[in-house]
Amino acid sequence: MGNTTSEHNMNSLRNLTDNQRRVLQALSEATGPLGAYALLERLDFSGLTQVYRALDRLIALGLVQRLESLNAYVPSSEHDASHPTAFAICDQCGISTTWSTVRWRIASNA
Repeated sequence: MGNTTSEHNMNSLRNLTDNQRRVLQALSEATGPLGAYALLERLDFSGLTQVYRALDRLIALGLVQRLESLNAYVPSSEHDASHPTAFAICDQCGISTTWSTVRWRIASNA
């Protein structure tokens, strides 16, 4: 039997480098999407290369998503890997919310 999304995420988390863990934690604790420069400042890395390497790996593992319109990053939810996701981003405060097709179906049936 294949791995579930949760099992895959747990295995991915075990194999993260320290930099990848720090980037994922910073994104998880943020109130909105963060760009590479914001991550660089928060984490005090020696350069953007470290940030982008961590982000590239986290994206490849499905743990982080890039918001192209903002050139920023957010942590993935458990549903992101298996369902299409839309992001609602407040123009005033920058807080983002994710909506998977599962949540859309539940909301439309309520």
